[in-house]
Amino acid sequence: MASRPEKVEQCRRVDSSLLSLILKPWTRQAQAWLRTLSRKVFLELEGFPAHVWSWQTAATIISPSCWLEKLHPDTADCEDWSVFKLEARTADPGRIPKVVEFQIDEPEPPREDADDPIFGHLPLLLREKKVLT
Repeated sequence: MASRPEKVEQCRRVDSSLLSLILKPWTRQAQAWLRTLSRKVFLELEGFPAHVWSWQTAATIISPSCWLEKLHPDTADCEDWSVFKLEARTADPGRIPKVVEFQIDEPEPPREDADDPIFGHLPLLLREKKVLT
């Protein structure tokens, strides 16, 4: 028995007296807009911890208004940890926000009782046992 995607693949065109349907697989680019990113900008990101400095973090922060082209050599080589420098492309430099709020979830500390079959799966707050006196 053919799955739904296989059925769509087999039936690429549906014709009737009123209309014709052409079926194609959906892609994320189906509703994309073409835009020229003609301006090259040099940005410096400040104020977030060094342990989250990565290509993905920088791209997420600037993504609404810019496309990350490359990291500055000082940042890529981890020479200067005071600021995160990058090169990006944008259509309108005026749309680059001056301040961006970015939430970073801190990793939980390693659990000493992770192997405990009763309390090992609980969050740290629920595993602490305190006695009131």
